[in-house]
Amino acid sequence: MSQSKIDIRKKYDFNEYLFYSFMPNSEVFHNKYGYFLKNNTIDTYSYITPTHLGSSEFDLFLEQCFSFFDNGKKYFTVKIPQDSNYNYNAKVLREKGFLRSLTDVDVMSLTKFDKINYFRNNALQIDELTEKNYNRWVNVFFDAFQYPRSLKKYISDMVLLQMKNNISFYVGVVSGKDISCFCSIKTEELIGIYGVGTKKRFQRRGYAKAMLSNFISEKLIEDKDLEFCLQTVLNSKAEQLYYSLGFEQIYIQRRFEWNPTF
Repeated sequence: MSQSKIDIRKKYDFNEYLFYSFMPNSEVFHNKYGYFLKNNTIDTYSYITPTHLGSSEFDLFLEQCFSFFDNGKKYFTVKIPQDSNYNYNAKVLREKGFLRSLTDVDVMSLTKFDKINYFRNNALQIDELTEKNYNRWVNVFFDAFQYPRSLKKYISDMVLLQMKNNISFYVGVVSGKDISCFCSIKTEELIGIYGVGTKKRFQRRGYAKAMLSNFISEKLIEDKDLEFCLQTVLNSKAEQLYYSLGFEQIYIQRRFEWNPTF
């Protein structure tokens, strides 16, 4: 893997690592082998990712991940890029009992001011929320993604913790109604975008596209050197939305899952 690709992955992985670091009931750390997150409440947020390892060090990375995740007794996900080391690393994971996830992830970026496509909606405004009205974001998020109601308190606590650690939360508002949401975290000149969603009854009207278009264009006016990144399911409608905004695919991420119940 070239040094430039290594640096890109390190930059993107670090942004995601920081975003998920501020979650209640979690253990996190990173070292030269990768980024490690174990959440003791929501299994799907337990993951590790090797950022710049070649095949020669992959076993060392796995030794650390098994140690961190109680010798495999906890469900977790290993995320690896589809690069020159992919075939070897995937073989090692399969030999150790990992199962390939059916969902591949497109890691996308928008890096140039002239690449952003504008989709204005004068009826839509973006409100940045505070700890006093964070529940507005939580309500939109749960409507958009249909999360189990049992997780609402945990997600609420997560939002408050992330707000205290410089993660910004926004809702899109039309005619006084909160209809869409997203959040972001900035690391150096990189802004990672997460949790993009629209309430079910308002979907397919272009609100999320207009919301992100407005947000990104305003940030770029402030600083033309900013870069934006996000992740989405490969070949999904969301992916097409991000392409239409000007995002480009940087690499594909393959996920392998360890689940001791299998």
